Amino acid sequence: ELLETVAMSWAASPSPGGRQSSASSVRERRFDAIFGRLGRPWEIGARGPLGVHVQVHKSDFEGKRSGLRFYIYDLPPAMHSDPLVQLHGRVKEAVSAPSTCDFGLSPCIELSAQAGAFSGYRPYAAEATFLAKLLAAPDHVIVEDPQEATYFVVPFLSSTWCFLGAPKCWVRCGGHRPLNALLPLLSHFNASTAHRHLFLSSDSTGDMPQDLQMQPLTLSYGPSACGPESGPLIVPPPVTDDLPLPGPFEFASKDIFVFAADGVGKRPFRRQAVEELGKWQRAMPHLFVVARRDRGQSNSLKTPTSPAEWAHQLRRAVFCPVLPG
Repeated sequence: ELLETVAMSWAASPSPGGRQSSASSVRERRFDAIFGRLGRPWEIGARGPLGVHVQVHKSDFEGKRSGLRFYIYDLPPAMHSDPLVQLHGRVKEAVSAPSTCDFGLSPCIELSAQAGAFSGYRPYAAEATFLAKLLAAPDHVIVEDPQEATYFVVPFLSSTWCFLGAPKCWVRCGGHRPLNALLPLLSHFNASTAHRHLFLSSDSTGDMPQDLQMQPLTLSYGPSACGPESGPLIVPPPVTDDLPLPGPFEFASKDIFVFAADGVGKRPFRRQAVEELGKWQRAMPHLFVVARRDRGQSNSLKTPTSPAEWAHQLRRAVFCPVLPG
């Protein structure tokens, strides 16, 4: 009982009180339904402490955004909570040295390069980070009456659901049709409100389930073929490392010109780019850090040995090119 009390105190979240069975606001009830079990690692077979440590900025819901109101559907746990529990329990704990981070819900730096599939999934956590940030908003922003809603949020973690369905391979969800089961639960979805229903994803648009790609309003990594006034919300993958605040001395602290690291595999353009950058590294090793991330491949290029070192090199570099393909 003492250990449980201590663990609950560590798992601080925007919803006070640990267990929110008596939560009074709709925001607290939705938060507890989606993220509540992550604050109780002894229930999900995970090593703690866990929890959600995402906050909104003071100005997020001020000024022009002061009138925003969100209706978040009360969906079954299989749509959101269960995938998060599987990730932090069964998937994360499947290796002898689990990741020291959670799924985009707290600031952290990976300390091990052998943390298993969980670490590979973390760049695709934006849908969970976005949802946690929205549920950290002031109570009045999340409404219970759909008539008050500016937007309707569908808390289906589609990308998380997708890669958990095929843990042994890099799955692409284009052929899946989750809306067949989801639409009957969206009681306020119709022709007049479809453009105000936000569907969540943490992957490029082409790798989302096809029926989600067809929705007017989605959260994804892009690209968007629509004009600047319409189409999906484009977000970058979440960065949970503790980064220095940008300022006048930010570039003065950078001592590497280019840091480039990517998997090559059977991508000829990437191979050519990495080989060319490797020539520059050999000529000016103090300015260029170039590496291949292909597992099991011999690598004559300078390769960081841990995720923490990757993050360190990223901060040192003026340019970090992302190779296409």
